[in-house]
Amino acid sequence: MNEQRMRLAQLTDVFDMQAETESARLAKTALRKVTQNEIWIAVCGHFSAGKSTLLNNWLGDGVLPTSPIPTSANIVTLRHGEIGASVAVNGTDWIRLAPNELDRLSDYCKIEEIKEVEYALPRFPFGSDVVLMDTPGIDSTDERHRQATERSLFLADHLFFMMDYNHVQSEQNIKLMKQFSAEGRPYSIIINQIDKHDEGELPFSTFKRSLETAFTRHAINPDDMFYISLRELDHPENEVERLRTYVQTVIDAAREHAEARADLLVDTLLARSTGAHDALLNELPVIEKQPTEIQARLQRLDKKSIWLTAFRREFFKHQTPIVASAPIMNYEFRELLRDYLESCAPEFKVGLFFSKDKTRQERLRREDIAVKEFNRLIDTNLRPHLIKYAEDIVRDLKLPEAILSRPDTLPTAPSTLISDQVKSGASLSGDTVLQFSRDIESALASWVTKVSEPWVTSVETYLEAEGKDRIHAIETEQDELYDMLDTLALQRQLAEQRDELINYTTRDLTDSRMTDLETRHYVTADQLPQKQVEHQQQEVASTSLLVDDITALSFDFSYEYAVCEILENHPLFKSRVKSLRHKLARAESETYTLAIFGAFSSGKSSTLNALLGETVLPTSPNPLTASITKIVPPNGRANKSALITFKTRAELEAELNGYGASLDALHLDHPFVNAVKNAPLSYLGSQETVDYDTFCSFVTEEEKSCIVKEIELAIDSPWAERGIIFVDTPGADSQFNRHSEVQFGYMRDADAVLFVTYYNHAFTEADRELVIQLGRVQGTGDHHMFFLVNASDLAADEAERLAVTDYVSNQLTKLGVRHPTVLPISSRNAIQGTDAGFDRFSAKLEQFVDHDLRQANAVRIKDEAHTLVTAFEDVVREAEADASVKAARRDKLEQVRTSDNRLNVTTLEDPFKRETDELLAHLETRSLLRLSDFVKETFHPVEVDGSKASLERALSRTLDKYAYDIHQELQVFQYRLERFLKRETERLIERETLKLRSLLPTLSFEGTVDIDWLRDAVDPVTFEAAPFRHVLKHYKNANQFFEGDGRTKLRDDLSALLKTAVREQLARVGSHQVERTATHLAALETTLSQDWDREVNDLVAGELSVLSDGQLFQDMTQRLAALRKD
Repeated sequence: MNEQRMRLAQLTDVFDMQAETESARLAKTALRKVTQNEIWIAVCGHFSAGKSTLLNNWLGDGVLPTSPIPTSANIVTLRHGEIGASVAVNGTDWIRLAPNELDRLSDYCKIEEIKEVEYALPRFPFGSDVVLMDTPGIDSTDERHRQATERSLFLADHLFFMMDYNHVQSEQNIKLMKQFSAEGRPYSIIINQIDKHDEGELPFSTFKRSLETAFTRHAINPDDMFYISLRELDHPENEVERLRTYVQTVIDAAREHAEARADLLVDTLLARSTGAHDALLNELPVIEKQPTEIQARLQRLDKKSIWLTAFRREFFKHQTPIVASAPIMNYEFRELLRDYLESCAPEFKVGLFFSKDKTRQERLRREDIAVKEFNRLIDTNLRPHLIKYAEDIVRDLKLPEAILSRPDTLPTAPSTLISDQVKSGASLSGDTVLQFSRDIESALASWVTKVSEPWVTSVETYLEAEGKDRIHAIETEQDELYDMLDTLALQRQLAEQRDELINYTTRDLTDSRMTDLETRHYVTADQLPQKQVEHQQQEVASTSLLVDDITALSFDFSYEYAVCEILENHPLFKSRVKSLRHKLARAESETYTLAIFGAFSSGKSSTLNALLGETVLPTSPNPLTASITKIVPPNGRANKSALITFKTRAELEAELNGYGASLDALHLDHPFVNAVKNAPLSYLGSQETVDYDTFCSFVTEEEKSCIVKEIELAIDSPWAERGIIFVDTPGADSQFNRHSEVQFGYMRDADAVLFVTYYNHAFTEADRELVIQLGRVQGTGDHHMFFLVNASDLAADEAERLAVTDYVSNQLTKLGVRHPTVLPISSRNAIQGTDAGFDRFSAKLEQFVDHDLRQANAVRIKDEAHTLVTAFEDVVREAEADASVKAARRDKLEQVRTSDNRLNVTTLEDPFKRETDELLAHLETRSLLRLSDFVKETFHPVEVDGSKASLERALSRTLDKYAYDIHQELQVFQYRLERFLKRETERLIERETLKLRSLLPTLSFEGTVDIDWLRDAVDPVTFEAAPFRHVLKHYKNANQFFEGDGRTKLRDDLSALLKTAVREQLARVGSHQVERTATHLAALETTLSQDWDREVNDLVAGELSVLSDGQLFQDMTQRLAALRKD
């Protein structure tokens, strides 16, 4: 393969010279591969799918670190040889590990600064020419993991794509497999951990058929597919041995096609680079102007900008030389000035008789002649130049012509410009005439400046009003022209680089250069990065449980009912007794909502099944929960019956529109759209009560579940007896996740949240946004949350289980969840028998329900009854008071009755506005902090190849992510406003109640504080890409953008633009909230004040009755005393 070797070397040399560091690194790896005739077998997939475990199985040794948390942050290659290891610390340098460092190989696999780890093994199951490649998880929350994998896969002669049994149909897996098939890449699929399959839940043959159907639908065509278990090697469906044999088969096939594979490496590297260059060149705008023309225009614009910003200074600066250079002082005029200066001398005299008068007339004659000649010279030699100067300014600055005065309206130079320059007592000489001429020139310059002042002022006035827009237009044109120059320079650079790439085979490489390209550059071990220790754990709350001595509570409210019976017939207590009876009735049928969230196939449904003690929710490794499913107490309904609420036609149409489809146009190939094609649309807009089997079909069958809005499944259980409603939500990363607003409603209103993540796939990128929102909701008040690591029975030992728990705790804390309670469980073991972890969780949840929810409610009721009895005792004391005390009390009560008893709720408008402004200011700051992450995720080398399409796609994705984040923030913002307004309204009522408590001891107003307008769905936030598109100018080439400061500059410019855009949007949101709240508060004040006035007046009447009629409470007092005694 000498030809391929030479071509690779030549291409590598081009990349090296063009400073394309990443391309050069990959090309050098490919060159070594071809030079040494290596066969590369790659294993990739989502993190914790078992990639490293599989390679260890092939190697027969635990060389690679394995864990349910991300263990490889870089590419790891394994080959035959004397035991040893090397690591690549950047694009060019390698470090050999000392023998005492080999035990720390697993640590080096996790260090981000290390690009690649290579390990040589003497006991290697395949040939000495074979290299095995382990990759980071493609779905890691760290962008660098995905990049490392996707950039290196082209080196593989065969790719094994590995997936966890529970996550085969995740959106990212489907996307990648479709990409592999579309590229014609040789790859096979491995579905690991089939030991988790439950034959009773779903026959394995049915599971396989469902995958084959899904793969066919998505045009996924692997070379082969394997179902394996590395935990239960004797599993009846295990194909691990067939896989091992197959690996040798693909190795042999790769050897036979070595030259073709080598050609493909060259072609792939060349196609990637030339394709990026071509795409960028083709999509760069066509610049018709020449650089010299652009630069000349820039110079003119620069001058114009200076004139607009400093008009007065520039005007006089350029006018001065015009006046100075005007040919005014010619010989003839200077002689006239001599004659005039002679006539001004004291000794000058004309005639013998009447000489004084004649002398004066002669002086005036000579002055008049000089002045006329002076003005003639000005009109001839200066005035036209000044007029043209003004006309040029008007034209160049595009000023209104009305600003320019006509030439005949310009003033005539006064005679004083000459006469005032005469120095008394000076003798006539050539020097005095010369100085006199110079003084007149100076006076002329000052006069021209003075008479120009009004015109300059008028121009300045105009520019003050119009100049900012003009300057902005100039700056915009300058930016465009500089972009043109940058584009022309980039075109030249790309064209030159492309020519070098196309003609790469013409490069002459010396033997030393060949050796240099093929030889690794090793540096000393002191440059070896060290693994950073996680310090986050110390910030994480302990995951230990509270005490487990939980007993079910039964609440006896017989005393409270008796108090109601004793007091309810007295007018002073009717309202309070009615309120207490309402709370008692509600306590008897009180319900509490526990909402469960998590990624699909994390085990949400199986966790609920384990809590219920039986399988009531269908479970499957395929995504099922496409709608909100509630498990409710039967309350008279048949056990296991379900009430299904179907979407309306408008709701379904709106969902389809979100995918670019409609009920009249279902041609799009998308899982949801495909499901709607076969859906029973006759159910739309209706409700149906169905049996359990029908319920299951509407959950498991996509063509039915796609039209379901919500399901209530009635299940009798110990939890139902406690009034618990469980809400099962769609998976965070399911292709059916269409419930953002509904999910937020349950985050906000649920009495507790259960978040489930999967042990072998703990805390994926799909979990992130959901957890961030949970953290925001938690930050608004007391929201109890349980974080469950399901399938923890897969842990090799207790140390690994604790490591995963700590990892999840760290991730939760980083994303804003305070003091997370993380519990390892196994819902599968819990259903099949017992699981100590699940028992602890169940006990903790039971304790929370019984003590934190139900008992707290009971305590509030008992406190209410005690307060009611205390109020009764206060009334009794009033009735027994002497006459003078009663008279004074009557006067005060009459004053209350005649007063304007209102609840001034509208006084909350100003505090509400202040709270709104403060919350939005914090929201703006927080949102911009996340923009940096979004830019890193979307503008990365895997997605951005330099083409206009890829850059605009990345920009659109960044804006979509940012808009979604703002939308999520606004949901919590509105919730915070709701809590604020409700709290302040209750405080206002409490203050008014306390003012009257001494006169009306039984007053306890419980008017309905209706602020539902703050529960409306938040309008979607969108940012059109067009206003932000010019930030893409910061991309010049991959090296400058990713390794230089290009991406940073893009982020900073985008941040500045978004800051303005989001501030405008948030200002509109704030104004809207304040305006509509003012309207609603006025209506609320009217309603509450009417109820308040009625309540107060009824109690005043009752109090006056007690004081006037001398009512006795002996019977009621005796009954209450007897009740307390019992």
